[in-house]
Amino acid sequence: MKSIHEPITVDLDAHGTPRAWRWRDRAWQVLRVLDRWVLQARWWTGCSERRDYLLLEAVPREAAHLAPAAASRHVDTDAASGDPDLDVQPPCADPAAPPDACAVEIYRRRLRETGEPHDAWILARILS
Repeated sequence: MKSIHEPITVDLDAHGTPRAWRWRDRAWQVLRVLDRWVLQARWWTGCSERRDYLLLEAVPREAAHLAPAAASRHVDTDAASGDPDLDVQPPCADPAAPPDACAVEIYRRRLRETGEPHDAWILARILS
């Protein structure tokens, strides 16, 4: 596991889910979402930080043509909240995945200071 915590440029689909990102001049393609969770910090101070984490299976963009179709990813909008509810896929190795596929953890940092939100996408860790 390699800890990174560097900003990335993210390309989102219509539901706000990352489908690709760029880090250190290299493009990555998302194969599927494995898990997601939220961390909320310092909410009591008036300057809160929220992190929306995603655990993804991804490949370098040049290897994406070898990847299976992302048909296993299903997005369903929750009628009550309007937020996409992703079916979480088990974090197991897919034998059909290309050899350079890896699990990565990214998060969207939402920092609210003086009423104005500041968002940034961060590559947290490369897990495999």
